[in-house]
Amino acid sequence: MKKYILLPIAALCLAACSTDDTAEQPVVGQTPICIKAVLDDGNTTRAYTSSAFRNNKIVYVWADMIDISTNAKTEYFNAWELRATNTAGQLQANSAVKFYPATNLLDMYAMAGTFSGYSLNAYNGLPTGGIYHTVSDNQTGEAAYYNSDLLYAQLKSQQPVEDETGVTMRFYHLLSKVRVVLIPGTGNTSINAYNNQVLRNATVKLLNVHTRVKFSPSKNVSMEDFATDPSVRAGMITLAPKNDNDAVDYNPQRDVTLATGVAAFDTNNDVTDDSYGDAIIVPQTFTVTPENEGKFIQVTLTDPVTNQTHDTYFRFANNFTFESGKQYQFILTLDRIGDTYSVTPTISSWTSEVENRAVDLKQPTN
Repeated sequence: MKKYILLPIAALCLAACSTDDTAEQPVVGQTPICIKAVLDDGNTTRAYTSSAFRNNKIVYVWADMIDISTNAKTEYFNAWELRATNTAGQLQANSAVKFYPATNLLDMYAMAGTFSGYSLNAYNGLPTGGIYHTVSDNQTGEAAYYNSDLLYAQLKSQQPVEDETGVTMRFYHLLSKVRVVLIPGTGNTSINAYNNQVLRNATVKLLNVHTRVKFSPSKNVSMEDFATDPSVRAGMITLAPKNDNDAVDYNPQRDVTLATGVAAFDTNNDVTDDSYGDAIIVPQTFTVTPENEGKFIQVTLTDPVTNQTHDTYFRFANNFTFESGKQYQFILTLDRIGDTYSVTPTISSWTSEVENRAVDLKQPTN
């Protein structure tokens, strides 16, 4: 059963103008626009907890008005900036309330991401020509992890919603999530097996991954296709390699460091969901080459006995593709002797981690 996070918004009001309506001074019969956001995500994930969007996270919303007589569409408002608060996940408009048209319908679009170098305001239409989003190369902290997420929502032919709960917009994750948990190796003796305390000091990296995408939202996607076909949403993003406008030393392919997750177990001997370290990466194909030998995850540890640093690598045997809207769970066993091991993740939709846990997360009995 999927779990959704509802973000109640008491006063998220978005305005615009038409021949019959004024922006912040509506005519009789206009209803303020209040939005309730829903995520296709479990409420236990690190990205969005029960308090919903991280405090002060910015969401931008656009709307086109549909003339009910002619079906003609015109821009109703552009790049309206909303801000998440720390009160039950509410979003608040950063300026005046906005209103539904008195008689016509709205197509609405909303997105949240890290759009460095862009200044979005009321003069900016929906960036259908493309806008860059970049994930952090150090996601050990909560802020960098949250800011690495790219979320998008749309509604078509929306009528006014007069009750205080407002209209619901369902946001989808457009990128990929990697989850890593470390388990001590059993070893023949204690001398060649790490324990949890030592593993907590490990550094975990994803090696040489792309960190930037070009996001091109489309107005020509039906609600049914948008909601049911992940390939439609995935088609709005493409890898963004280095270009002539970038700084000379800019490299969009980097190592991404994530928080170190060490296995803890519940009463059923299952790995607890909060044991994982998570990172968000852009959808991409990791290509195995003679130079990288397929090495994707690096775990660096300082041996408490010898005080020597060991790197353990986990590699793909073949090229591996990370897809939009999916999560990839890696369960890694660490011994004291650094080596290279082949690994295959458990793959699932980016939803509730609990219901997608694999059977191999059972705690070893020996």
